Amino acid sequence: AHRDIGRFLGASIHDVAQVVGAGFPVSPETGDTATIVKLMRVALLLPVVLLISMGAARFARGDMDGAARVTPLPAFLVVFVILAGANGMGVVPAWMATALGEASRWLLVMSVAALGIKTSARDLIAAGHTAVVMVAAETLFIAVFVLAWIELGG
Repeated sequence: AHRDIGRFLGASIHDVAQVVGAGFPVSPETGDTATIVKLMRVALLLPVVLLISMGAARFARGDMDGAARVTPLPAFLVVFVILAGANGMGVVPAWMATALGEASRWLLVMSVAALGIKTSARDLIAAGHTAVVMVAAETLFIAVFVLAWIELGG
C-alpha cells in the first residue's frame, strides 16, 4: 500500500518539493517511492524536450527557407544529466555526495516554505477561471492515468 501511494504521489504531483512534502508524512517508504518516481519523471524530461525540439526545428524549417533553428535544451536538464551520470559512475566522492544530499534536503525544505509564502489565492483568482479549469483538468487526467498504471501495471 505504501509503495502504491508513493507511486501515485510521485507520478501525479507536479513539483518535486511537494512530492517530498506529501510522501514522507505518510511513511519513509512512501516518501522514498514518491521521490524516486518523481525524479524519474524529471529524468524523462530530457528525451521529451529533445524530441519536441527536434520536431519543432523540422516543422520550422519549412517556414525559414531551409535554415533550421534548433531550440536549445534547458540548462537545468543538461546539468541534471551530467550530475546524475557523474554520481552513477562513482566520480563523485562519498563525502561530497553526502554533503550534497544534505544540502538538497535543506533546499527542498526551503523551496516548500517559499512556495507556501509565494502562493496567493488572489493571484490564482486573477489568472481567471480558464487557467484554473485547465490545471484541474490536467491534474484529473494525470491522476486517472496514474491510477490506471498502478491498477493495471501492478
